[in-house]
Amino acid sequence: IKEGERVAIMGRNGSGKTTLIKLLSGLYMPTQGSLTYNKLPIEQINKNIYRKKLAVVLQDFQLFSGSIKDNILMGREWIEENEIETALESSGTKNFLHMIPGGIESKLSDRGQSLSTGQRQSIALARALVGRPEILVLDESTSALDLNAEKDFLNNLDLSMLKTLILVTHRLPMLELVDRIIILADGAIALDGKKEDVLKQLRT
Repeated sequence: IKEGERVAIMGRNGSGKTTLIKLLSGLYMPTQGSLTYNKLPIEQINKNIYRKKLAVVLQDFQLFSGSIKDNILMGREWIEENEIETALESSGTKNFLHMIPGGIESKLSDRGQSLSTGQRQSIALARALVGRPEILVLDESTSALDLNAEKDFLNNLDLSMLKTLILVTHRLPMLELVDRIIILADGAIALDGKKEDVLKQLRT
C-alpha cells in the first residue's frame, strides 16, 4: 500500500481481514513474512512514533468512564480546540452532542453504555481523527451506524489531513472513500486492483 492510497479490504468472515488490521496496527507481530513501514520492518520502529502516525478504529473499540472529551483526547492535552472541533464534525459526533446535557464535558458511566452503539462509534472515530494521523485504519467502523448516519459521516469526513486510508468494510457506500479494493479469501489476496475494475470482476 503506497502513501496517499485509499484502500478497501473486503472478504467473507474468516478471510483474514481483522487479522490484517491488527497486524497493521501493531497489535500482532508477523510470524511469517514481513510487514514494513517506509521500508523498515515494523518491529524495528519505535511504537510510540508509529502509533502517532497511524490511528485505528477496531470493531471492538473501548470507551472508558470519563468525559466525552477525555475519551477523545486520551491524554493528548496538547491537541488544540480547533482540532477537536474538526474531529467532532468529521466523525458525526457533533450531530448528537447538543442533545447530551454537558455536551463534550458530559461524563460517561459504564463505559458509555448509556449511548447508542452508533454514538459510541462516532466518539471512537473522533478519537482517531483528532490526532491528525498520516494513516487512518477503519475496521467496519460504520457498521453500527444507520444509513442516514453513515451518509452524514461520508459527507463530513475530511480526508485532506490524511496521507493514507485503509478500511475494512462490507458496506457499498463506504467504497466512495477508496480508489483501490483488495479482496481476501482464506488469508490470501484473491483480487486486487482499481475499484472500478474489481467491482466489475465481482459482478461477472
